[in-house]
Amino acid sequence: MLRALLLTTLAAAAARRGCAIIAPDLSLDTVPIGYFGGNAARRGEANIEMLAKCRLVMLEKWEGHCWQDCLAQGPGSVPCQPGCDAEASIMDTMRRIKAVNPKVSTVMYLNTLLAFPFYALVGKYQAANALTLDAVTKKPIAIRNDNGMEGIFVWGFDTAAGQQLYLDAIRNYTYSGVVDGFFGDKWNKGATPVDRARPDGGWAICNKECGNVTAEQGRAWNEGKAKVLKAATAFVGDGPYFSYGWYASGTAEGNVSSNLDGKWQGAPGLKPGTDPRDFVTSVQGWLHGAAG
Repeated sequence: MLRALLLTTLAAAAARRGCAIIAPDLSLDTVPIGYFGGNAARRGEANIEMLAKCRLVMLEKWEGHCWQDCLAQGPGSVPCQPGCDAEASIMDTMRRIKAVNPKVSTVMYLNTLLAFPFYALVGKYQAANALTLDAVTKKPIAIRNDNGMEGIFVWGFDTAAGQQLYLDAIRNYTYSGVVDGFFGDKWNKGATPVDRARPDGGWAICNKECGNVTAEQGRAWNEGKAKVLKAATAFVGDGPYFSYGWYASGTAEGNVSSNLDGKWQGAPGLKPGTDPRDFVTSVQGWLHGAAG
């Protein structure tokens, strides 16, 4: 079934090529300018004009009011529900940017572990009962993110339904003509053994807090995530797919890498000096070497 899912995704990628995914411009002939962040209030026209001058714009989950209000009001509050639809705010800003300059490459934040409850996509997971369940409580795992937000779910990569929903989202966002790629945060996070003495094998999925999973469930989650990321990156193709660290869980899929990595500064041969001009030369040499 998963092989068919991957083949379907690749076929869709071929059909989608007419939808003009904008790959990031990596040229260093001129100084590259990009943007990474988010804004709670809807952006004014002057700000949109500024962003339209960037080569790449990466919008975080902070775009729109959902993040800020959810953090303030806590789990279960109205802004912490899928109806808040953080994706709509992100895509609204991207749409306005591309109306000014269609050549800007746009990146939507879509975590590969944490299912923030104010994403509309989480509502689809809830409707399909496809969030990962805690092996002890039998309820969806709810853990904390790096900023201290509580009550964040986990994408159900341990089920075929959870895998398909994530890939459907990748396809639908890129088909919109507004989203060119994704920030797959927590790329290298997976289920790990924590207490082998437990009868269920003692695995967990963690981020500041942990949810309990059986050994079987944990292995299925890791394999499912690797398959999803492999299919998703193939679908996006040359569009920007940003991660932070390689995904190396020892799955059957091997190490699934993105085409933009937040740990690029650790790449072999990249040795910047104290002069910023040396840094540019070093990066340029590394890019040419990677391309070759």
